[in-house]
Amino acid sequence: MAVQPIQLTPSSLATTIKTSIYTAPAGSRVRIDYCAWCNLDLTNTVQFSIWIGPPGASQRILNKTVLQGETYLCPEVIGALLVGGDEVSIIASSANDLYGQINGVIFT
Repeated sequence: MAVQPIQLTPSSLATTIKTSIYTAPAGSRVRIDYCAWCNLDLTNTVQFSIWIGPPGASQRILNKTVLQGETYLCPEVIGALLVGGDEVSIIASSANDLYGQINGVIFT
């Protein structure tokens, strides 16, 4: 079994549409080790949610309001294990204000 650190998602902005931002490759296991999202808006809060699991049957793992300029490290997501085909999806209450990324390791 090979174990490889991997950037699961490139640094990106969340949108107001629930979007799949990562899908675990078939035949793999993926563990999330780092997940951080920053509110770039200095005047308004941003609410966001993250879902993890099979497409269409994923569970909401996180629902958080991030203060102006705050970075949230998402401890609810750290350690989550995805199997081949599982997805990570995100939605934010405002477009182009929530910036972040997810890293982890892939077991093949």
